[in-house]
Amino acid sequence: MRTIKFKIILSLLLAVLSWGTSNAQTAFTFKGKIGNYPVVMELYGYISGVEGDMYYVSQGKNKKLYLKGETINDLDSQVLVWKIYETVNGKYNGTYYVEWDAFIGGSKNIVGKYTNTKGKTFKVNLKCISTSSAR
Repeated sequence: MRTIKFKIILSLLLAVLSWGTSNAQTAFTFKGKIGNYPVVMELYGYISGVEGDMYYVSQGKNKKLYLKGETINDLDSQVLVWKIYETVNGKYNGTYYVEWDAFIGGSKNIVGKYTNTKGKTFKVNLKCISTSSAR
């Protein structure tokens, strides 16, 4: 009986530690362009998705747009494929479909497209300029 209680407690402890590890975030800062517009984007990557914010350089850091998305490819793929929704003051503003070969030996660039609420599509080309752990 005592061994069973120990195993249950140990299993619960391992589950809690695994959950904490799986939800650890890594912060990525990107600079580049959406269409012809220079932007800075900061994304926090999870196993199943991504979130963060971005701003147009011409508008300044105080006019940030909120980003939240999901990984839309297999998690064992060498390339991350994200579908990211952009909102401004809680209102939907557009969608990104982007790819990033972020693994060892991969590219530092995110490439893809952004489609705004009017249906206009812009090319996305961003370069990762820094990475840090955020928890």
